[in-house]
Amino acid sequence: MGVMHTGDELLEEELRALKSRLKCSVQPTEWKDRIIARKGCYHMFSKKCVDNLIKTRNRKCPICACKWDPSDIAPVHGLAA
Repeated sequence: MGVMHTGDELLEEELRALKSRLKCSVQPTEWKDRIIARKGCYHMFSKKCVDNLIKTRNRKCPICACKWDPSDIAPVHGLAA
C-alpha cells in the first residue's frame, strides 16, 4: 500500500517537480528563459547558458546537438522571474 499524502503535501511535491523542469539542464542554478526556436530543436535553456554558447561559438544544442544560429534564440515570457 502506498504512502498517503495530504493535499498540501501533494501540491508541494507537484510544485517541486514543475520547478525542476524549469531549471536549465546545463546551468541548474538558472531558470530556463530562452528557447532554440525557428530552425532549431525547441529545447530550453537559461540566458546565461545560451550567452555562453554564443560567446564560445558552440552553436549546437547541449541536449540533441542540433545546429542553431543566434537568430534562432527566442525569449520565453512568463517562465522566469
